[in-house]
Amino acid sequence: MTARSGQKGKESPGKRSWLRIAAWIGGILVVISLCCVLGVWLWFRSFRARWTSDTPAELPAVEVTASDRRRLEPVYQRVQRSLSGQSRGETTVTLDSDDLNKLLASLPEGRNYRDKVRFHLSDDKVVATVNVSLSNVPQFSGRYLQGEFTFEAGVLDGELNLRLLDGQVKGMSVPDWMLSRLNESVVEGEVKRRFSSLKWRGRLKFVEIKDSRLTLVTTGD
Repeated sequence: MTARSGQKGKESPGKRSWLRIAAWIGGILVVISLCCVLGVWLWFRSFRARWTSDTPAELPAVEVTASDRRRLEPVYQRVQRSLSGQSRGETTVTLDSDDLNKLLASLPEGRNYRDKVRFHLSDDKVVATVNVSLSNVPQFSGRYLQGEFTFEAGVLDGELNLRLLDGQVKGMSVPDWMLSRLNESVVEGEVKRRFSSLKWRGRLKFVEIKDSRLTLVTTGD
């Protein structure tokens, strides 16, 4: 009985071989998994360093004179009255790049964007030079997105309709897949959500950029 029990307790050479093979394969899979994780992390760090910066950029200063305020404040008030329904009929204003940036710099509504964006109207497009903190984006705390992004603008169903066409970051063209993601998550997502929540939704009738000037038509009806 003792001899037979001892024989049963011993593992056969074949079984030991299979155990060694399984352990060897498992070890290889662990190493491959670790290499994949390390590779993804290194790619992410490279991607983050390539497309973002660790220091904020200083955008060109915008000087707003007393004369500028006297000229632009009535324009702003006309548009605001129209969008709020306080005036009837259509209101049309035309602005150039300097007007846009000076309005942004002088109006209370622009205080959160003064150090983040500058606009340049180019032919029938608007180019935004941005310096945006990514602190609210996971894994991008302390990083900044800086570059130039080209948009086309219009009106669709009474709402501002923007589309991102091109981007330049650190002298590199933003790839198409990244532009698509930005259009989906930022332009068609966050921007549209913010505009849709405004009280004057539906009172924006016409937006056109032509000859490097912006024409805006609103209706108080």
